[in-house]
Amino acid sequence: MACLLGAMLAAGCAGSPRPSPSSEVTPALSTPAAVALRPTPSPSPTPPPTATPPPTATPSPTPDPLVLSVRWEPAQVRQGETAVLWVEATRPARLQAIFDGVDLTLVPLDGRRAWGLLPVPVWNPVGERPLVITATAAGSDDVVQEVMRVPVVEADFPVQHLTLPPDRASLLDPELVRAEWERIRPIFEEVTAQRLWEGAFTWPITGTLTTDFGTRRQYQDGRMGGQHAGLDIAAPEGTPVYAPAAGRVVFSDDVLVRGKLIIVDHGLGLHSAYMHLSKRDVSVGDLVVPGQKLGEVGSTGLSTGPHLHWEMRVYAVAVNPYQWMRYPWGELPRRPP
Repeated sequence: MACLLGAMLAAGCAGSPRPSPSSEVTPALSTPAAVALRPTPSPSPTPPPTATPPPTATPSPTPDPLVLSVRWEPAQVRQGETAVLWVEATRPARLQAIFDGVDLTLVPLDGRRAWGLLPVPVWNPVGERPLVITATAAGSDDVVQEVMRVPVVEADFPVQHLTLPPDRASLLDPELVRAEWERIRPIFEEVTAQRLWEGAFTWPITGTLTTDFGTRRQYQDGRMGGQHAGLDIAAPEGTPVYAPAAGRVVFSDDVLVRGKLIIVDHGLGLHSAYMHLSKRDVSVGDLVVPGQKLGEVGSTGLSTGPHLHWEMRVYAVAVNPYQWMRYPWGELPRRPP
């Protein structure tokens, strides 16, 4: 049995040869009895992350209140005349206007301002009449509505007695008059977004005024007709009729009551009409300039003699042509491009 290594090194084993002096025995490596170990420090616990507070929302600025400023001129409007309406909002808004139940067309100047024509019919009740302005703020449901009162002043319209030739009296048939009006009314109701005229209107012919605007007519049978919607200007047959302002021809045809008829669109709901002509020199679609010949005086349709019946209408409402020859309409702004 082998000897223990430690005993062999000390005294040798019995029966085992003693190593010679020259022989060296490599001592076995000894395990140190103890090694002082430096304790490994325990890692410090990582603190839980601190929650980052959400960013504070910057409050949106409160928009200015939506407020309207409204004016019209003239300040008092006579029956049968036209006013110019101006509307301004404190913020960009869509603007609408209704006068005495009639929708008005407002021409935008920018996001906050607009203007339009306000016609007063000859039969409009007098006194303070309602004008309703509605503004809807752009990009929101913020709506403001204001009810204004427009002073409508009574106009003094005369009565005229007329005797019609027997072959023309049948043209007073209410059904015939109604059917013709239904045909041409949609033309007068069209609104072109662009203003086509410049400056004040001029007389379309030189002649004698025989029937004023707004005159009530009574015929030979005692029947009362409606109020005269234009000016009657007597002149010899064949007298040239000229355009009083620039515009576009939207009607040129023969009808029963009005005879040979031309209607010119001047933009923004304004039209002029020329009736009882003997000749028409322009066609639908023609652009006319002030002083351009439209046709010639005649006595066609419901007429008692050669004359021109000249009408002006805004949104199909008959208005007094005198005012359009006096007011500086050319100073009104145009729609921005």
